[in-house]
Amino acid sequence: DGMVRGAPLAAAVLTAGRPQQLAYEIMVKTADLPGAGTDASVFVVLHGEHGDSRVTELGKSEKFQRASKDHFQLSLPSLAGIGRVTAVTLGHDGSGASPDWDVDTVTVTDIAAASAAAEASEAAATAAAA
Repeated sequence: DGMVRGAPLAAAVLTAGRPQQLAYEIMVKTADLPGAGTDASVFVVLHGEHGDSRVTELGKSEKFQRASKDHFQLSLPSLAGIGRVTAVTLGHDGSGASPDWDVDTVTVTDIAAASAAAEASEAAATAAAA
């Protein structure tokens, strides 16, 4: 049915004088096997402790081909209230001439947490060099 369930993930809130947003980078790697790609329309849903994100279409046709790594950014209002992300659902609508799909890996990165970790690492390196 095109559905893939993922592992637990972390969520955080971005703040920069704008409305708070939950922001994620999603990387989907299609397997390197004959016929692994899909022509179907692909979607993602993030599942959290307090609910789920909206269904978000990631694309079709030119993406999700054999051995490809496709990157997307997903922003959710903090009011979406999904809490800490615990799983991801990746699926497709079965459309197109070749809807079958063999997914190798799905990675979801919390952009705010990754940015904060990089800033902390840079600050520690600067302090150590001083």
